[in-house]
Amino acid sequence: MLKKRLLSLLVCFVLALAVPFAAFADMGPKPAVEVQTAGLSQECWVTLLAEQNSIGPWNLPGSEPPDWFAAEEHPAWEAFAAFEDGDGYHFLQWQAQVKDDAPATWSYMAPKHFKILFWFPESGGYAVT
Repeated sequence: MLKKRLLSLLVCFVLALAVPFAAFADMGPKPAVEVQTAGLSQECWVTLLAEQNSIGPWNLPGSEPPDWFAAEEHPAWEAFAAFEDGDGYHFLQWQAQVKDDAPATWSYMAPKHFKILFWFPESGGYAVT
């Protein structure tokens, strides 16, 4: 009786391995936006302003920065959230500090149509493409 159960279990296991199953993968190059600067003499933050209100996990800001933003990133988040674009482009809560030696890259679900917005903390000024 025990041998029959073990044999049945073994046959089921072998059949389970023999039956093909589907595997899905997200492959191929993805669009990304890389912002490289040259000759910056002061601290600078960058974001992309998008036409859409949301793209994948990126969406319009709420009243407070999300938990994943570090405390030193909050002033930049607040400056970008307060910016109003005349053409209706939106800040979607992606930002990065720009340095001449390290580009800022939005590599996951970057917008197709966008403007680049820079914020300079020392002066509080903006520059937009």
